[in-house]
Amino acid sequence: MHALQALRIENIDLLIKATYSFGYMFETITLKPDEQPMIDFSYMNPTNVRWAGEDGGVRSVKATKARRQQFFNMRELHSDTFNYPMRDINLGTSVEAAAQATVDLAWDLQHKINTEQFNFLQGGTINGMNYGTGIYFPFVTAGTLLNRTFIAHPSIQTANLPTTNLINYTALQVYGQTDNAMSFYVLQAIIDYCEGFRGVFRDGDLEPTGLILVPSSETSGLLKRVNPVGTISTKVGETVLNSFTQIEYGGRVWTLLGTPVLPKGACYPILNKKVGNFYVKPSLDFEDVTSHKLKNYEERTTVKVMQLAQIEPWRPNGLKVVYSNAAGAGTVTTND
Repeated sequence: MHALQALRIENIDLLIKATYSFGYMFETITLKPDEQPMIDFSYMNPTNVRWAGEDGGVRSVKATKARRQQFFNMRELHSDTFNYPMRDINLGTSVEAAAQATVDLAWDLQHKINTEQFNFLQGGTINGMNYGTGIYFPFVTAGTLLNRTFIAHPSIQTANLPTTNLINYTALQVYGQTDNAMSFYVLQAIIDYCEGFRGVFRDGDLEPTGLILVPSSETSGLLKRVNPVGTISTKVGETVLNSFTQIEYGGRVWTLLGTPVLPKGACYPILNKKVGNFYVKPSLDFEDVTSHKLKNYEERTTVKVMQLAQIEPWRPNGLKVVYSNAAGAGTVTTND
């Protein structure tokens, strides 16, 4: 016993975890127990203004209010049921506390929410589940008016407007991209995308926040483009050498947030407007604990009520930049 008491025990947890959040891109809305999320959207009619003679002759048009509502049903997110013994009749130790320490239900639940948000934006088949089309594809500018991404006023030169929120490697080549790495061309493309919508939206301009989610193994892409040998010729180059994850470029401070859960070859700029809604009902969340003292075990499950919602006019608020031409760049098929 003296020998055992002299041992110094160091516990090693082999599980590695990744911290990331696509919650930056969603507006969290807390609902009451009896509320159901519904989005009502329409569009204003442009009015022509013309020269007229003294005799009048003004044209008249009928203004119609086109509307469409979309309802979203809430869903329950369940953790696995965790079973553990309640007592140790030999040593009298707190087996229950030790067993609970081997899992982190709160972290696992939040991680699952982050994963669902990411998959919701990506679309396609992930973990064997079909997440639909996602949000990263060309904008809808033709067909039924209420189904379009936006309706351009007749005065707008539509060639100035971005046509998609998915910037691929071919588009970056126009800027000068020649390799499969995070580059300053990505920052230029992000700026140009937002500037293309300058003065367009009634609720204010679309702007980069400067935060970019990047695969962790490719966070140092900007650093690889700066030659540390010899005289530093630019202020930007000096900034990158000092901190390759936070630099000043184009009048903005850019922060590259690396995470190992993202597929290589693509990054996700966080813009100043939300791409969707994250509905929650905290009053209906619960943790179920069932004790079986005679059988000496306890069960614990965590449940969260939530739903993700996204409509076509919000898609420009989300942007994905694929800076690699490698097969499958920026594509994810599993991320449990």
